[in-house]
Amino acid sequence: MRMQSRIAAAAAAITLGLSAFASPASATTLGPEPGAGPISAQADAYPCSGQVGTRDGRPIYNCPLWGGALDVYANNSDPRLGGNWIVGTVNSANTNWFWCQAPGGWYGSIYGGNVWWAETKADNLAKGWLPVYYFKGGGDNEPDGSLRHC
Repeated sequence: MRMQSRIAAAAAAITLGLSAFASPASATTLGPEPGAGPISAQADAYPCSGQVGTRDGRPIYNCPLWGGALDVYANNSDPRLGGNWIVGTVNSANTNWFWCQAPGGWYGSIYGGNVWWAETKADNLAKGWLPVYYFKGGGDNEPDGSLRHC
């Protein structure tokens, strides 16, 4: 009888724990609406800086990246679906500048992914989008904690 009670209690705990992941609010919320200001940087261990200047008349922010030669895409759609191609690269040891971020298609690997993309220019000066997946800090499917929304 005690074993059945423990099994029932464990099943209830698992069900309650999993329900947090299945709630409609958490499943559909991607962050503030486009055009909203920055969100709280509490969950982001390495948020982008405050505004550091302007490029093409728009404010820019420096954001810490994982480094290396990172591909910049023509738009913020899922590259696996076609219609999104590489327009250049950002060769960044630590940071790069960005105008803003917006949700788009999923980008990632077996280690996680993100639906947020940040607008910038590649080293060849082509405008494009870099997946926020390459930003330091934050979590899967979360925007950067301080980069403004497009």
